[in-house]
Order: sequence, then structure tokens, then C-alpha cells
Amino acid sequence: MLVDGAPVFDNEAATSQICLIRESGDMVDSTETVGYALEFAADMRPYWSEAVAGNMLEKFRLDRKKRVSALSRGQRSALASTLGLAAQAPLTIFDEAYLGMDAPTRYAFYDALLADYMDNPRLIVLSTHLIEEVARLFSDIIIIDAGRLVLREDAETLQGRGATLVGPRDAVDRATAGLRVLSTRDLGPTRSVAVYGELADVGQRARAENLEMGTMPIQDIFVHLTSEGDQK
Repeated sequence: MLVDGAPVFDNEAATSQICLIRESGDMVDSTETVGYALEFAADMRPYWSEAVAGNMLEKFRLDRKKRVSALSRGQRSALASTLGLAAQAPLTIFDEAYLGMDAPTRYAFYDALLADYMDNPRLIVLSTHLIEEVARLFSDIIIIDAGRLVLREDAETLQGRGATLVGPRDAVDRATAGLRVLSTRDLGPTRSVAVYGELADVGQRARAENLEMGTMPIQDIFVHLTSEGDQK
């Protein structure tokens, strides 16, 4: 693995610029307290922000005196995320760090992540299976499937590329002729298709055939473009 052309392993200069946070937070002995975990991280992280750490503790209602082993799974995830944001590393990687959180806590984390990035822009890599939840954080989207580059677009452009058309089979087939069809489902005489293309063109075709049209979320576009059934 290289960062800025330099190997990471056995390279103190490189590793000091990187913070990798997994769900467990890779914290010290779980018999230690939350406060000790923060102090340990502050000693290890050259860009550590005590202000960010304090703000996150308050947001997640984490008690500095509580032992890490006594935290719930969600609280451990919240502590891990706190360590990642407070580290302020130039390259920060969150590998499914939010998994134990409930929905309100996850959204609080997303808001904090975005606010922190605006205050201190840096490279943040967020590994997630909940694509639609974090879609609002995206600026550019790269989809890679089995080592193959499927797509590279800015988020705003991609959001204007996916659509669903529903109506009589013949009408749907006429409207989608020449378009990239991602999936097709039939229910009696009715056909529903997901297409990928310019929405203005798709909308014009849909109106001409009196079809129902809806936009597709980024997560659905991702699923369709990486499914085995899409061979184009």
C-alpha cells in the first residue's frame, strides 16, 4: 500500500498521517475508561483535536469515566467514530465504524462528519453498505465491481441518470428503445423497467407514451450497475 507514493508499513512519517477506524475503534484494553482511550489517542495522534473530541462525547452522551467494556455496541461505535474525527488525520478511513449505531446516532455522525470536513478539509474514506444514508455526503462517485471501473461521475450528475418507467409492455418497450435498460419486471400486462440515461430524454419518451416515471436513488443505481444481470 502506498500513500503519496511512499509505502505505509514500517513508515512512521506515513502512518502518522493516517487514521483507520473500524467498528471496534481499535481501542486500548477495554477494561480502561473512555477518558483513558481518548488520552491514549491524543498521545498517538499529532493532529488530535480535544475540542472535536469533547463535542462528540457530548453529542453521543459518552461518559469519560465509564469503562469501554461496559459500553453497549452502539456506544463503542460512537466512541470509535469520536476517535476517528478527533484524530484529524489527513487521511481518515472509517471502515463500517457506524455498524452498532441506531439510525438517529448514525445521522448525528453523518452531520458531525460533514461539519468537521467543512472546518478541516481532508481525504475521508467512508466504507458503508448503507449507500442511500450517506449519499448526501458524496461529491464524486466511483463504482468498481470485481476490479472493473463501472462508472465515475459527480454525485449531482449521477442522481439525474436513473429512472423507472411503468406502463403497458408495448408502450414501455417503445419508450426504452435504444436506452440502457438495467432491469425489467412484468406483472400481467404491466411492465416496469429501470433505465440509465439522460432524464430529459427519458421524460420526453415517457410523456409521449403516457407512462409513469420516477427517479432512482443512487443506491438503486449502484445495485443495478453492479448486478450480474447487467452485462453491458
